[in-house]
Amino acid sequence: MSVTTAVAAASSTQVPNKQDDVDVYDEIEIEDMTYDSVLQIYHYPCPCGDRFEINIDSLRDGEEIAVCPSCSLMIRVIFDQDDLPEQVPGNLIDMASPSPSVILAHSCNCKGQANAGVAKALKAAFPAATKAYSDFCKGKDAEEIIGSTVVTKIDFLPEAATSHDERGGQFCHLANLLTSRDYGRRKDKAELIVQQTEAALKDLRAWIEQQGFDEKEEGGGGRVQVFSNKMNAGFFAVKWEATLEVIKKRPFYRS
Repeated sequence: MSVTTAVAAASSTQVPNKQDDVDVYDEIEIEDMTYDSVLQIYHYPCPCGDRFEINIDSLRDGEEIAVCPSCSLMIRVIFDQDDLPEQVPGNLIDMASPSPSVILAHSCNCKGQANAGVAKALKAAFPAATKAYSDFCKGKDAEEIIGSTVVTKIDFLPEAATSHDERGGQFCHLANLLTSRDYGRRKDKAELIVQQTEAALKDLRAWIEQQGFDEKEEGGGGRVQVFSNKMNAGFFAVKWEATLEVIKKRPFYRS
C-alpha cells in the first residue's frame, strides 16, 4: 500500500555524511522497498530481523544510506528524485478530489462538534461528511469511542447528474480522528490527546488496510493518498512536535 501525506516527518536515524565511503551491506532499488506514508520513510527487511529505514526528506536532500536501528548494517538506496512521492503543500480542503482512495485526516472531539478551526472549515466545505461524524458521536459515551477514527464520505455530484444514483462513485473520504473527549475548556490534557492520537492513527491504518485499495481495478480506488493538517496543534493546543513524535514511534507503525 502506498500513501502520500501532506505532513512530513523528520527521521530519527542518523545518516553518515560521506556516503561514498560507507561500507554497505547491499544496494537496493527503491521500487523494492516499502513506503510508510505516515512516517514518511522507506524501509526494507534487515537480516537481523529488524529493517533498514531512510526518511523521504533525506532522500530528497540526496542522501541514500538506509540504516538498521538494531544493528550496524546499512544499505544504499538506488533511486531517482522522480521516484519519490510528490510533496503537496496547501489547504487541506483543496486536497479533496473524487477518488475513494483520497483521505483527508484531521483531529476532532468525541462530542460531534465541529464549530471551530479546521473542523469548522471542513464542515462548511463538506457538510454531509461532517454531519455523518456528528451523528456517529451522538448519544455515545466518549470513553467508548475515544482513540478511534470515524471515516465518512465526501460526495462529489457531477454537473450532469440529477440524482444520487448518477454520482458514479465520485467521492473521497474524511477521517475524523477522535483525539479528545471534549472541546474548549473541557478538552483533554495535551499528554492524553497525544496518547489518543496514537490509537486513532492505528485505527485509521487498520481501516485503510481493510479497504484493499491497491487490489482494486482502475477507477475503484488504487493508490492511497492521505492528506493531513498539523493535527491537534490548533484549538487542542498540543505542540505539533508532540504529535509528530507519536507518528514516529515504532509501536505505531509496526506490530
